[in-house]
Amino acid sequence: MKTILILSNNIGKRVKITFFILFLLLFAQSLCAQDVPSALSLPKDTTIHVGTLPNGLTYFVKQNTNPEHRAHYYLVQKVGSILEEDNQLGLAHFLEHMAFNGTKNFPKKKIIEYLQSIGCKMGADLNAFTSFDETVFTIKDAPTQKQADIDSCLLILHDWSGFITLDPKEIDAERPVVHEEWRTQERSYKNIYEQTLLQVLPDNKYSKRMPIGSMDIVDHFDPQVLRDFYHKWYRPDLQAVIVVGDIDPESIIQKIKEIFRDIPKPINPAKREYVRIKDNEEPLIAIATHPEASMESVDLCFKIKNLSSDNSEMSSYMRQMLTDLVRIMIRNRLSEYRLDQKSPMISSSVSYGLFMDIASTKNAFTLSATVKKGRIVDALKLLITEVERAKKFGFSLAELERAKDSYILYYKNIYGERAKLSNQYYADACSRYFRDKGYLINIEDEYKLNKFILKLISAFVINDFVSDFFTGDNVCIMISGPQKNSLKYPSKEQVMDIYKKLIGAKVEKYEYSAEDQKTLLDKLPKPGRIVSSKQDKGLNVIEMTLSNGVKVYLKKTDFTDDTIRLRLKKKGGLSLYGEKDFSNLTILR
Repeated sequence: MKTILILSNNIGKRVKITFFILFLLLFAQSLCAQDVPSALSLPKDTTIHVGTLPNGLTYFVKQNTNPEHRAHYYLVQKVGSILEEDNQLGLAHFLEHMAFNGTKNFPKKKIIEYLQSIGCKMGADLNAFTSFDETVFTIKDAPTQKQADIDSCLLILHDWSGFITLDPKEIDAERPVVHEEWRTQERSYKNIYEQTLLQVLPDNKYSKRMPIGSMDIVDHFDPQVLRDFYHKWYRPDLQAVIVVGDIDPESIIQKIKEIFRDIPKPINPAKREYVRIKDNEEPLIAIATHPEASMESVDLCFKIKNLSSDNSEMSSYMRQMLTDLVRIMIRNRLSEYRLDQKSPMISSSVSYGLFMDIASTKNAFTLSATVKKGRIVDALKLLITEVERAKKFGFSLAELERAKDSYILYYKNIYGERAKLSNQYYADACSRYFRDKGYLINIEDEYKLNKFILKLISAFVINDFVSDFFTGDNVCIMISGPQKNSLKYPSKEQVMDIYKKLIGAKVEKYEYSAEDQKTLLDKLPKPGRIVSSKQDKGLNVIEMTLSNGVKVYLKKTDFTDDTIRLRLKKKGGLSLYGEKDFSNLTILR
């Protein structure tokens, strides 16, 4: 049976998009290998075992034999610096450090000593990080041949979860370590980021809770304050254990149930609330400079409701796809403009994700440009104009088809290598799902789903979406760069004036022809020939010499199934200088 979808121009924008999504839902169940339990749900990856213990702890377990005899272990917590009180600034991050300085079953540095004894290196395999809204501990590539090693890694996660010792002597010993980390941070980036946060989120808790915290508090806090934070927030209902690797899932699940059952379910726990980001009618403008900054940059940002919070998985997924296509098409336009020698941009990008990379309650669509010296205003005008062009004229069918090809190529490459996806690929996917909800869909279903939906997205649908996507509110403009007398930045008033003058201004339609993109060269060069060929059986490499003197080395590997990697190398650069200049050359590197 053939079904035709007709969307009248008289139907409102949101209604038309809704009709389009409902149309997709009618076909979703027949799309994938497994049945979709609900018309509004996506197919789940049944190879990932997900469950919750009676105490509230969530677990994710996935068998993956790439590589063999190795596994990743994560403890993910919805706990970060945003939960600190005013007298605790920096303690979420400090607590992360203390997890390696003694636990119930691994006193002092025994965690580090044990994991290093089985081949896990500190930093590369054994690590952790603390952000505004989460703390994640990782043990990577731990061996799985011995049950004792598996049990020990799970026991380490167990101790991190609820049995960190927090010995006062160890706390005092760690204070200068954290202080040194603060001192050696990249100062210009950190300072510009803090300046920007204070300007775009002036009355928001996010601007006052940088994870590194206050060194005055770090140097002098009472150990009991740290224990209070630990016992209040490190609890199973906010935690997930993730195990991915060459393991038996049923055995691991049973072990998790046994090892973590002594952690009690919290009674009357403090409510874990997420900080909301206010909407703004007038653009928020931030200008941040620092003497050590190296480049000027400008960001044009549009705050958007977090799509993963949508009640319908399919609707949220669909809107994410439409957003990604818009992102790709605007990125392609900016890339083309950047090639013009008169362009104010050195580089450009278009991104979609958490607002300021932190706010889980608000997403952001951001156009970014690194700018040639003194060209901030020109770059800002270009970004605003490009948004206006997209709002007014939308995108051509040729642009959309190009974006579709780019979009599906990403998933095609993952699909082609699905048998060789790493432990980290799956562990990170589970971590994101626990933190942000979203989807846990296997790559086979996702690839088929994307191919199906892409065929149905027309230029009409994408342009209708764009016209409702860029609204006049929730705009943020962020400018940053070196603090130098030779550089003059526009004032906030000038930036506001530029924005208001360009919004709604006349713009020309972007012209793009797929015919112009078919070949890289107008005229192909005259082909040469292979002069000689020999094989190094030890390295399994074929060495060929071409008629122009170029040497070609070919090596077949089984690291990936559908990838070819090329590298062109020529003697030059510093190697052209003599040996007597070696000492001087090392300074130039």
